[in-house]
Amino acid sequence: MHDRLALTNLAPSLPPPPELPTAPRLTALAIPLLGSLSQTFGIVWLLCRTPWPAAITWLTLLRTALFFLLSAFAAHLAAIRINRRLVRDRVDVSAQLLTLLTWPAVVWIPLLVLLTREASVWTAAVPLLIAATVVLLLKRWLAGTSTAPAVPSPISTLFHPQRPSSLPRTLSPALFTSLTLQGALTELLRSHFFTAGLLLAATAIFPIWTYTTPKPAPNPSLRTVAPRTLAVFLLLCLALLPYHQPSRFAHPAAALLRIHPGRRSTPTTTAISHPPSFAYSGVILTLPPKPRHEIVPPVPPTFAHPGVPDHHSVIIPFDGQYWYFREPDTRPKEDAPIVRADPTKRTIRSTDTRALIMEAHQRLTDPLPLSCCRTLRVTLRNAETSPSPITIEVFLSDSTPRPPITLRPAQPNLISLGSRTVASSQQFHPDPSPDESLNFSLPVHTQGRHFDQITVSIRRNAQRSGTGAHVSIQSFELIP
Repeated sequence: MHDRLALTNLAPSLPPPPELPTAPRLTALAIPLLGSLSQTFGIVWLLCRTPWPAAITWLTLLRTALFFLLSAFAAHLAAIRINRRLVRDRVDVSAQLLTLLTWPAVVWIPLLVLLTREASVWTAAVPLLIAATVVLLLKRWLAGTSTAPAVPSPISTLFHPQRPSSLPRTLSPALFTSLTLQGALTELLRSHFFTAGLLLAATAIFPIWTYTTPKPAPNPSLRTVAPRTLAVFLLLCLALLPYHQPSRFAHPAAALLRIHPGRRSTPTTTAISHPPSFAYSGVILTLPPKPRHEIVPPVPPTFAHPGVPDHHSVIIPFDGQYWYFREPDTRPKEDAPIVRADPTKRTIRSTDTRALIMEAHQRLTDPLPLSCCRTLRVTLRNAETSPSPITIEVFLSDSTPRPPITLRPAQPNLISLGSRTVASSQQFHPDPSPDESLNFSLPVHTQGRHFDQITVSIRRNAQRSGTGAHVSIQSFELIP
């Protein structure tokens, strides 16, 4: 009887059972953290682009990596300030402290964006690192905000027995982990690395939450987040090495990352990022190869029969290159990237205030006499929809070597046929205009002179001279 009374008197003085992690305390950090992860990823994805192959120097490589990091930190800072308002009544932590507290998870976002754009197999590992960091941050947050003892006393367990979990609740984490792991392996085999990374991150959530006991972390500061930030910066530099100007490090880095810098999948219209002005190389656009035929010069007008129509003219389909460079250069440099693309679907921009020069170059299989025709007709396609004058100037040149001694007076090797304005460029039209033709008259006194190259200079007005025109050359027609 006395024992029963003693136990009865003891029961009211027992401490309450330990607090379980409650949703309000969990969401106080989870909402700002998860919101910042998604918002920072979206902003960095829009701002940061991979360079073109062999297009950056060492200094540009470091600047690009730093730009990725600074963009992520600025987006993270803004996202935390916005998302903190949703949980202001649940957490009494300043925005600056909350930014540093969650930065170890968000710092991986720039690397994730870069590897995803590169289609690297290592993309799958970054979401796993982010998920592990997020889970450990949440566990430390709950441990730091809980006032209950970490381990319940035996007497408390005696009077507050824990209910056994149901079978579905026990098996659900293991089943979920197994399914996500199998899905991740399947996506890896299909080369869907980003999706595989998300599934791997989901796979790691329950094991890390259940079997890890994070140590108490010191108050976050710039000193505590600096090592991880430096590690991510170095990994960004490594991921950018394949785009470095031809060096002994570019190919090994590309092999390590399992990427092909020349096979990027980019939107139809994109801005190419160039090196700084002191290392600007230019860009060369090429078209798919076309079958070449021997060009037979048209009959000169002096020997043509009366009434011969223009259908005896010769049409030369354009299959040359488009050059983009800036003054004082006269052509792209030897290390300029060569990209197969359509100029009407690709946007090329200058990196400073200097005008961008755009030229279309067509080489002929054999030299043709200038006296073979009286008119050169250029057929082009203008994909610009807003009114902006575009000027076309045609040059003919002869690249065949000349004898060192000649009795003829020296004549210029480059002949300008004048300039014309594209009519459709001065009007607004919502859709790309149909092909249009411009006629250029050849000089009269051209006996004995030849040409084997046609150069078309495509210029925009001063307001838009920093961007290449969306104009493509379709063909040339030699009219006798």
